[in-house]
Amino acid sequence: MRVYGRKSGVSVLGISGSYVVQLAFDVTAAKRKGLLGFAIHREDRTENEQYWLRGFKTFEETFPNPPPGALVSTQEHPVQSFLWGDYTAKPDHKYTYTVVPLYGKPKNLREGPRVVIDIETPGHQMDAKHMIVFNRGVA
Repeated sequence: MRVYGRKSGVSVLGISGSYVVQLAFDVTAAKRKGLLGFAIHREDRTENEQYWLRGFKTFEETFPNPPPGALVSTQEHPVQSFLWGDYTAKPDHKYTYTVVPLYGKPKNLREGPRVVIDIETPGHQMDAKHMIVFNRGVA
């Protein structure tokens, strides 16, 4: 499944597989000024849970020496890329992703326009004629 959302110069493309949702971000030139990254909130409408996704990269100003493997909220340490893979997705689930560009300084983040997309993951069907497969090496 592919879905697209856009608001005020910020765009999000979501592509789902059975076990992963790939998110791609784009911003207009005007929205790039001062952009530090993207916070990603996920709502699992199937299991009725929601939270900010977590990542590994931190800002030195706010978390200078994270221990190896430490996970931090993208709300405080945004994704510093235009591509993100949610490898915790599950088959036959309905998700809502809210992508928020963050601006300012690491100790004083400001939110930009929120882009919300609804996406579903397909069931895991090994006997299907066609399949789309993502893995961390390819992504």
